[in-house]
Amino acid sequence: MPHEVARFEYRVFALDLGIVEHRMRALGGVPKNHESAEFYLASSPNVTHNVKIRDGRLDIKVLVQAVRGLEQWEPRFTIAFPMDDAALARLLETSLQVTEALPMGAGASVERLVNTLRQGRHGVVVAELFKRRSHFQVDDCIAEIVALTINGAAIRTACVESTEAEQVRTVVQQLGLDAFPNTSYLAAVRHLTGLAPSPDFARCARIAPDNEPGQHE
Repeated sequence: MPHEVARFEYRVFALDLGIVEHRMRALGGVPKNHESAEFYLASSPNVTHNVKIRDGRLDIKVLVQAVRGLEQWEPRFTIAFPMDDAALARLLETSLQVTEALPMGAGASVERLVNTLRQGRHGVVVAELFKRRSHFQVDDCIAEIVALTINGAAIRTACVESTEAEQVRTVVQQLGLDAFPNTSYLAAVRHLTGLAPSPDFARCARIAPDNEPGQHE
């Protein structure tokens, strides 16, 4: 399935996925495995733009709609570093509502941008994620189980996605994912870094933002 189109997603986070993980592995067969180190960028006013840096590129997805328990996300931008400072400023203003000017050369590299934002003057939280992903095909949906760390704290996530909403709902019910709330990566990073505390994440320890070291609870 192409990853350039808008897809309906149902994603859950938990310390232990239990029977859900066993069912996905049973139905999905031998997985394709992949590891990645990523940065997610979040800000208090942003609730619609999923902004991450992976493989030397800035990726932005936008929440198109939430309908009957599902969220539809559409990829909008994928831009490689180095990037023009003016273009970077426009993207961060649109997605994260960053209005303070970035220093010259902030888009020269991933490290330069991350270090700039970690200083905390632009209202952006930098979350460092490491993912060990197992990809499956369940019926006509993409599914995955991810062993995940967010700023060093371990958690697991599972997701089902497709361009067809009803296919996602069917597989979600088969797997028992609907026992957990549908929570995007953006929402999880906001909750787990303290930008938007939520009762849905009572089972998960708060994780300090990467630009606030030493504040894990």
